[in-house]
This record gives sequence, structure tokens and C-alpha cells, in this order.
Amino acid sequence: GEIPVATGLSQPADLAVTADGRTLYVIERGAGRLVRIAPAETRVETIASDLGEVGGLALDEAGGRAIISLPGPGAIAAIDLASGAVTELGNDINNGTTGGVAWAVNTAGFAVGYGTRAMLWDLDAVAIDLNALIDPTSGWTLTRANGISDTNWVTGIGSFDPDGAGPLAA
Repeated sequence: GEIPVATGLSQPADLAVTADGRTLYVIERGAGRLVRIAPAETRVETIASDLGEVGGLALDEAGGRAIISLPGPGAIAAIDLASGAVTELGNDINNGTTGGVAWAVNTAGFAVGYGTRAMLWDLDAVAIDLNALIDPTSGWTLTRANGISDTNWVTGIGSFDPDGAGPLAA
């Protein structure tokens, strides 16, 4: 079939495809909207708009919703795919302080980002410093979490100090 032209889309931040491959969802960074593209029906439809700055998108098909991360407030939100209703799910990415960034979310609803360090949080907005999950004597400090797979593997950035004494220790 022909793929409809999605006119007016600017700065796609992320996309997700349904399990059957028939529908594409695109979240726009600049416009802050979620768009559904259904090629078989030759239709492009805005599901939700005025979302502000967005960072990541995952589908929860069983729950009929899209999960998005909102880096500005450091929160995650659910968008009902039928009604477009938006529900904020949590904003404790930076342990209650400002400046946290939620950057990616997987289909289970776990989100990752960073505040003062690399963070992960679930749909109950329970923030977990990813450094608490590694050996404290490893020499690693995890500073940013940029992605999370559907099998919960996290990608990110960290620094390594093998002796733990800081830079240029002798």
C-alpha cells in the first residue's frame, strides 16, 4: 500500500511501531505532539498536542497507551491512544530536586535519565540512582542514562577512576 505523507512533522524525537507493524507513532520534540500514522488507512492523526519538550516514546499496546518522557520537568507521562488524555506518572528523577532529565522509556514503562547522576524510575515515580546497582568499589560513576531496552539494558555515560582517589592520584 501507499504510505501517507505526514506533512507538518518537525523534529521527530522518537518513534514506535505496533507489534503487527501496521501503525507508526511519532513524537515530535519541537511541536510536542504525538502523531499516529496508519499507512493501510492512509491516515495521519494527531493523538495529543501541547506536550512541551519530549524525549522518548514507548508503546504499551496491552494498556492502550504511549509512554513518553518529558525532560523539562523530569517526568514521564502516559497518553491514552484512544482519547489522547495525558496523565503524568512521576517526576522524581532527580530525587526531588530540579533539573532532572528523563530521556528514554521502554515498553514496560521504566524510564531512564539523569539528574546529579544516572537515574532509572518506574511508573510509580520511584527514582533509583543507577550507581546503587553497581559495585561501589568498581571505580565507576554513572553520570547519564540515555537509553533503555525492552529487556532493561541501560546505555549511558560514566567516568572511571580505578583507584577511587580522584584525578592524577599517585
